[in-house]
Amino acid sequence: MGATPCDEARGAMRKTSGVAIVVVTATIAATSVTAQAASDPAPAEAFTPIRLYSLPRQALVQCQLARQLARCPTRLPRATIAYRRGAAPPPLYAERYRPGMNGHALLVGMSFSYGAPWEPGSGPDWRRHLWRNRPCCFFHFELWRSLRGIPPFPEQRVAASLAGRRGDLAAATGFGLACGRGNGGVFFCNHMRFRWREHGKWFVATLHRFGTQRETRSLLARIVASLRPR
Repeated sequence: MGATPCDEARGAMRKTSGVAIVVVTATIAATSVTAQAASDPAPAEAFTPIRLYSLPRQALVQCQLARQLARCPTRLPRATIAYRRGAAPPPLYAERYRPGMNGHALLVGMSFSYGAPWEPGSGPDWRRHLWRNRPCCFFHFELWRSLRGIPPFPEQRVAASLAGRRGDLAAATGFGLACGRGNGGVFFCNHMRFRWREHGKWFVATLHRFGTQRETRSLLARIVASLRPR
C-alpha cells in the first residue's frame, strides 16, 4: 500500500449540507497502484484478538469539543501493522461534523479512523488485500446524534440489542459506496449500522465491515458499550 493513504483519506473528507461524506475512490486507487506486490499474505498478527485502548489526546480533545454529540467512545482499537516495512502504524484521527440535515433529521456526528480501506475501486486485485481492512491496519467508526427528528435508516434492518441498548441493526450490504436505494442516507452501506434511542435522543453508530458480520458486530458492540457522556 502507499506510504500516505491516511493523509490522503483525510484530505478527501468533504462536507455536503453539513453532513460528512468520505470520498475514498481516489485514495483506494492510489493505494492499489503503490501496493508492494499483488501477493499480500496476511500475517498471523492481523487475526489476533482485538484490543481496545484509551483515546489519544487528539481524539479526546475533539470529544470534549463535541458537546452536542453528548456521547463519545472511551476505548477504540489501535493499528498494529504499518503500510510498509519500516513505517509506523497509522495513528487514530478524530473529526467532528457540524450539524446538517439527513432526510428529515438534523444530525451532528463524529468520525474516528486510521488507515484506508481496500474496496472494489482499489484495482482488480483488491480482494487479495481484504485482510488489511481489519483493525490491525484500518478502522472507521462514526457516531451520530439527532438534534431533531428520527435518523433515516436502511430498510433491511432487524431489531437487536447491543451493549444493553435496544434498537435497529443493519448489516453491511457490500463493499464500496454503491449503496443503492433503501440503505439509510449517509450511513455507509459498507458499515454495520446500529440506531437506538437513549434518554429521549436518537443515536446511530456505524463501523466499517471487516472479516465476518459476526466479528464486525462484536467490535461495534464493544465500542457502543464504551460510550460515555461528554
